[in-house]
Parts: sequence; structure tokens; C-alpha cells
Amino acid sequence: LSSPGTNPPRFTVDFDDTIAVDDIVVFQHATDPSFVGAVEASNTLEAPEILAGEITEVVGALAPGLRYFRVKVTRGSQSSPWSNTVSDTLSSSSYVPTFYLLGF
Repeated sequence: LSSPGTNPPRFTVDFDDTIAVDDIVVFQHATDPSFVGAVEASNTLEAPEILAGEITEVVGALAPGLRYFRVKVTRGSQSSPWSNTVSDTLSSSSYVPTFYLLGF
């Protein structure tokens, strides 16, 4: 984590070599640790992101307070398990949780 407590959240996702072009990375954030009512955003991977070994995704500013974040990757009808869950109490600048995906 870098700059905990700041907003809008910026997700940095490190992934392994099982990730492929056109895989979809799904980001979730919620105020509930069980992710009830979670909001999702997604990113379709391109070759430069894969070569870099990580991606950064930015979502809009969120209301201040405690938030939970996680990520997974999908390929067709397959999905990886959810990543580690990162939590933070957001204020009002820029927050960068890091997630680790195991892929398929």
C-alpha cells in the first residue's frame, strides 16, 4: 500500500505469466467486508500491460470511510479466485492498494 487513507483509489495489480491478452481484470470495492453491494469495474488486458507485469486502474473518488478492495481475472467462462482483500479508511487524495493474482 502506498498513501493509505487517500482518495480516489488507484489499484495496482501484479500478475503472473498465466495472464493473456483479452483476459478481463475485475475490480471490486465495498463498505462491507463480505462485499455485499460491491461496485465493480473491469479492464481488458492488452499486450503492453502484460509485458509490464502489472496494471494500474483508477476509479472515481469515493465517499470517505472504510472500504474493502479485491480483484480477480476472467477468461471466457473461467474466473480466478479473488485476490487478497485490502482495506483502508479513505479520506480525500490518492490510495494505491496492491493485489496479487494467481491466474489460472
